[in-house]
Amino acid sequence: MALKIKSTKITEDIVDENDNIIGIVSFDPEDPIIYKKYLHLVEIIEEKQKKDKQIGTLENIPNFDLKNIEEFEKYKGIFKKLDEKLDNYLETIEEIKTVTDEVFGNVSGTFSKISNSIDPYIELIKWANSYFKEGRSSKVNQYLDKEEEVL
Repeated sequence: MALKIKSTKITEDIVDENDNIIGIVSFDPEDPIIYKKYLHLVEIIEEKQKKDKQIGTLENIPNFDLKNIEEFEKYKGIFKKLDEKLDNYLETIEEIKTVTDEVFGNVSGTFSKISNSIDPYIELIKWANSYFKEGRSSKVNQYLDKEEEVL
């Protein structure tokens, strides 16, 4: 007699805006290790957003050619703030790519085919959120609903 194991993995195609399949995403929302990494992913985004707000808004960025050093010095603070924002964004992307690949498989390779921005990762996180909520709820309910003795 064979041992039957129910698969708890979610595997879906990743499609571009023209519905062309460009890859797959696969993860187990009931796996506590994967869930913990997913929560870390959300935490990374929240921390980087806070850091971005602390840097502040970019106002008065010159949209003309700076002709001399005096003009550059006048806008030096704005360029420094822009540099900080870009560094924060690039750090965010690298951290998200690493953790996302751990949770969902090598999606960064797939996403790089269509975009170098953070947007596909944010979409993936939003899409997967309901699976994780359902997966964790079913695991908790599994233990709360039963009155059986645990061996």
